[in-house]
Amino acid sequence: MTSRMIDQGIINHVAFCIDISDSMRGKESQVITVTDGLVAHLARMSQDLKQETRVTIYLFNHEVVCIVYDKDVLRLPSLAGLVKTSGMTALVDATTLAVQDLKLTPVKYGDHGFLIYVLTDGQENRSRTKNKIALPGLLASLGPEWTLACLVPDAIGKNYAQSFGFPVGNIAIWDVNSATGVEEVGVAMAASVDTYMAMRSAGQTGTRTLFSTAADAVNAATIKAAGLKPLDSSAYVLVPVTRPRRDRGQGVENKDKHLVWEISDFVRHATGSFTVGSVFYQLSKKERIQGNKKLAILEIATSKVFVGDGVRAMIGLPDGDKSVAPDFNDKYTIFVQSTSVNRHLVVGTKVLVLK
Repeated sequence: MTSRMIDQGIINHVAFCIDISDSMRGKESQVITVTDGLVAHLARMSQDLKQETRVTIYLFNHEVVCIVYDKDVLRLPSLAGLVKTSGMTALVDATTLAVQDLKLTPVKYGDHGFLIYVLTDGQENRSRTKNKIALPGLLASLGPEWTLACLVPDAIGKNYAQSFGFPVGNIAIWDVNSATGVEEVGVAMAASVDTYMAMRSAGQTGTRTLFSTAADAVNAATIKAAGLKPLDSSAYVLVPVTRPRRDRGQGVENKDKHLVWEISDFVRHATGSFTVGSVFYQLSKKERIQGNKKLAILEIATSKVFVGDGVRAMIGLPDGDKSVAPDFNDKYTIFVQSTSVNRHLVVGTKVLVLK
């Protein structure tokens, strides 16, 4: 007798390593609310995309404690009453234990992916020396099905995380001094969860650009998974930004005394009219993008343009404000909606004008 095995489908193993050192004092209730909210978000996404998700949670200060291990996201308890801050910050020990524990997961059947988030508001200052030495090699040895993400308080923390082996595209900085900083982290993590699970539906196992606009995050598969459809070619025009000419009365001087185009003047010059909100500029440098701004994707080879809510989720951009850098991507370009009339444009980039 022969029988056919039931498809095991996509199985995600998501771990949260949460800093509860003394510097997190006063943020306990926010940590509980945000973590519980992320678990609920994971549950909804798992049901919507028909993926199985299992969650592990570590709390760390000078010690690391696993309080939930590989539990079905639909049956996870609240963290209420479990978060008590004290001590120092053993970030490396927490990351090492999370990887070692999840490596014990049987993966013979099904499409397994591993996603680990490490959240800290300070610097590593407590882990065992042997773990600090070994962590870069441990992370480098992991297969493509592993995604390691770290949320840190500043550029120094980002450099530390990178030195320990976290991919730079999977490291994000959060505002630890903001009264809503923890909530903002939760929004950013929820957006990156959307990116990750859409990527998994598209057949990818992991990513090194979870908080990025690079090719791992923005590609044909993730665009399709996000449900984005190209605009009709008659609905927009792409215009290269040329250098303004002083002898023709074009442009204005910027603070460095260089002649530049203001966005409204350039679009009027190029198309004959300008409407606030209908113009998108090419993302050409790191900048903070407001939560109300729409984004668009240009497929370079075909000049197809995709616009929709899914674009923000694809690059791990929350509904709130967040800094985004234009990581290298030779097939797709990100455009950001402008609500300004005097934004200075960069010569050699393009603007997207919706009709």
